[in-house]
Amino acid sequence: MAEENNALFKEIEEDLRQDRTNQLWKKYGKFLIGGVVILIGSVAIFQGWEKYTFQDKMNRSETFYKAQTLIDEGGIEKAILALDSFSTKKNDGYAKLAKFKSAALSIKSKDIVTAISIYRELSNDSQLESYYRELAVILGAMAQLDPKVDSRDLIEKTELLNLTTNTWRHSAREILGLSALKNNDKEQAKVYFTTLMTDPTTPPSMASRGEKMLNFVN
Repeated sequence: MAEENNALFKEIEEDLRQDRTNQLWKKYGKFLIGGVVILIGSVAIFQGWEKYTFQDKMNRSETFYKAQTLIDEGGIEKAILALDSFSTKKNDGYAKLAKFKSAALSIKSKDIVTAISIYRELSNDSQLESYYRELAVILGAMAQLDPKVDSRDLIEKTELLNLTTNTWRHSAREILGLSALKNNDKEQAKVYFTTLMTDPTTPPSMASRGEKMLNFVN
């Protein structure tokens, strides 16, 4: 009899458990299904976005390459227009690279003012890493060494790079020395060229130029 009662109780317990499960499913099943749908949808959207961004990067790369071919073919003006158009459509890494390239081409085509303007913009671009902002300062300052250029804001900014811990310190010293010469300040030029020449971390070619400039000043 006890065995029969146990079997009966188990059967009743199983029925109650099944009934409770059915009730819970009726009450919360739609939310569970909704959660699964949302999860699946999120994964699909993420995968779709990854595919889109990958394709978008491929398209940007191809467009940038086409602009490069214009340079190789000698069409500097066309290349500059293509790069400028390219850099305004999206503010990504390729756009920044296009601006650097456009500035370099502007110098090549003797449009120094435009080049300086682009480098100035890049030097103030908070979305760029400091390394590249400082590179823009160096390149813009070099352009401002042109005898026909009166602006010197980027040259002045190179003073901030003349630190023993800064990657661009050697270029900054060379620029500051040449700027001093441009302003007929030979004594200040000597200081920069001497520092450039005697610093053991200065690249050999730059140290050699510093020595030649120091001999020239003396």
